[in-house]
Amino acid sequence: MGVFYLLNGYFTANIASNTSHSYLFIPACLYLSFAFLEKPEVAYFVGVVLSFAALLSCSFLPTTIVSLLTTYALLIGFMFAKSARTGPPFRLPLRRLMLHTIAVFGAACLLSVLYLPLLESLRSTGTLDMYSKRIFYPVRWPGILSLFSSSHFYESYNAMEAAAGPFQENVAFHFGVVALGLSGCAVSVRRGKHTPLIIACAATAIFVLSRTFGVPGFTQLVSKLPVVGNIGCQYWWGAIAIPLMLL
Repeated sequence: MGVFYLLNGYFTANIASNTSHSYLFIPACLYLSFAFLEKPEVAYFVGVVLSFAALLSCSFLPTTIVSLLTTYALLIGFMFAKSARTGPPFRLPLRRLMLHTIAVFGAACLLSVLYLPLLESLRSTGTLDMYSKRIFYPVRWPGILSLFSSSHFYESYNAMEAAAGPFQENVAFHFGVVALGLSGCAVSVRRGKHTPLIIACAATAIFVLSRTFGVPGFTQLVSKLPVVGNIGCQYWWGAIAIPLMLL
């Protein structure tokens, strides 16, 4: 996962951008969260608090919100996988997931010195109004060709070929057949102990792809969600790269 993450072009292209700051902490958040759900010890609880405190310290809201949503989507998949292995469905994993949520709340409390002044100033600065009035512009359908790029792992850049003409995007996103091929190796018709987690990863990637390409009906439904419905497509691509790492 570390090699996959460090070599992907999305990270390289956005290393100095505010869109990528929170992604650096996702591996630590996932590792410590999985470890805590597997074995809820005090050390892992503290690790969850500190790792999510690092994630939430990135106060650029679009990517921080997307990162949190993606992380919890994968944790729910892991919860179902654990439930299938440990006997009584839901009870034990749900209790641990609630404890995990308490840990994340504790991380937010640690950052109260950062977020309380921010919350207090929302009305005077009009930040919520600014986000609520944003219009979501989906990626044009010809951009689907980026899924079959011969690029290394994953990249984004602002330098499209002139021949792209009317299909030119603000940012071009390329997975590359290597990334999709490696991720596809996780999919199997046989049910295994990780199947729920694999389904959660694949479903998250498909969900985000459907949103970014503006699938009719689906994208209108997402647009009705407060704040989340106004997040631009350029901030959602990390929610595809993260599940692909696990796959």
